Amino acid sequence: MEWRRRAWIYTSAVGLVLSAAYFAMPDQRLHDMLYSFVGVASCVLVVVGIKIHHPIDRFAWYLIATAVGLFALGDLASD
Repeated sequence: MEWRRRAWIYTSAVGLVLSAAYFAMPDQRLHDMLYSFVGVASCVLVVVGIKIHHPIDRFAWYLIATAVGLFALGDLASD
């Protein structure tokens, strides 16, 4: 139960590291790969958050996860 309280800290820390890594990458192809990874990971993390917190209106959160996932897939398809 303790890890649930700190999960947002770890997720934010990893997000900050990935953001810094994005700007430090020398190659555009690596930029695109990292950008797509962050997009897909965001979708997965929304679903994980639904499973952990059990919100009352899960349908709305699943719609958000779907939208984020489709946006990430669109970026992957356009690269």
